[in-house]
Amino acid sequence: AVQDKIVKAIGSFALYGFPESHAISFALIAYASCWLKVHHSAEFFAGLLNNQPMGFYSVATLLRDARRHGIRARPVS
Repeated sequence: AVQDKIVKAIGSFALYGFPESHAISFALIAYASCWLKVHHSAEFFAGLLNNQPMGFYSVATLLRDARRHGIRARPVS
């Protein structure tokens, strides 16, 4: 009886707890990324470009976005 209640409580939390914690951690990363992109644009784009391939956006897409934000990228020397 007690064991069943514990299993039910854990099962109920699992349905809510994982999505909640995942959403919070993703929101924190998204906020930090946005803040860096706005306040330190050159460093933000340099960091992304130096860590390719990441699987989200192509280099060409990142360079277009950088240009839209006033960042001029130079070719690799």
